[in-house]
Amino acid sequence: MDMFKVMKVLFVVILGSLFVTQHSIYSAESKLDTVRVSIQSGPLTLAIAKPSFDMNYHEGTHTIVGSLGEIEVTDATGTGLGWKVMVQGTPVLEKTRHGEERILPQGSLLLHKHGATISSNGGELPHIYDKRILPLDYMHPQTLLTAYETEGMGIVNLTFPDESLQLSVPSYEEGNQYIISLNFAIIQGP
Repeated sequence: MDMFKVMKVLFVVILGSLFVTQHSIYSAESKLDTVRVSIQSGPLTLAIAKPSFDMNYHEGTHTIVGSLGEIEVTDATGTGLGWKVMVQGTPVLEKTRHGEERILPQGSLLLHKHGATISSNGGELPHIYDKRILPLDYMHPQTLLTAYETEGMGIVNLTFPDESLQLSVPSYEEGNQYIISLNFAIIQGP
């Protein structure tokens, strides 16, 4: 009988250790998973939809008109510092069909903001230039669009209507060429 008690105690000890071992194995297998998420900032970019402009002559006003098209700004920086879109044009060079060249007077190329629209995919809208008309053929940069602090984040589109771009040509002749370079830049900060 003593042997039976010893076996019973041994059986209880083995059973108890299995229970403890199973419990320990269960505890060892269960763990808390931690998910880490990081958000990285992106770029501040500027895209001009039209690399060149289709323009038409209006006889009564001695102007050649067209559209600047669409400008898209993407601010994925996440900083909320704001930005400015600047444009700087060169003087307008007129090349006549007879081979003559001359520079047109400053203020010959104008951008009219009437009818321009600004849209965004969510953030506060930036501000278009204050003047009704912006001369583009000056040799210094002009501010086209400004996003102050916390404005202009995400994607912003500025669209100009037909005839928003106007070039005054006092002596237009069919076959003349008008050459100007418009350089756009985006600067972070207001």
